[in-house]
Amino acid sequence: MQSIAVSVGSSRVLTGRGIKQVAVSDPAIVDVQPVTTGEVLMVGKSPGLTQVYVWDKSGRREFSVTVTATKAGVEAFARAIQVEIGTPGVTA
Repeated sequence: MQSIAVSVGSSRVLTGRGIKQVAVSDPAIVDVQPVTTGEVLMVGKSPGLTQVYVWDKSGRREFSVTVTATKAGVEAFARAIQVEIGTPGVTA
C-alpha cells in the first residue's frame, strides 16, 4: 500500500491506465473524483487517515492517505478556543 500525504484544501492527482472505479473509506476526509480514464483527483477535506482504492487495467491499487491541517486552520482553531474559554495567549 502506497502512502500519500495531502493537506486540507490541497489536491493530488493519481494516475493509472484505464481507470474503471475509485472508492474512499472515509469521504469526510478526502474527496476522490475520476477526471479521465487515466487520472483521479484527490482533495483533502478534513484532517485524518483514510484509504483510497483505484481499479484500473492492472487491478486494484490501495493508497493510505493522510490529510493534515494547514497552519492557518490550526491558528483559526486556537483563536476559537481563546474566544470560547476566555484565555488569551493560547498558541498553535
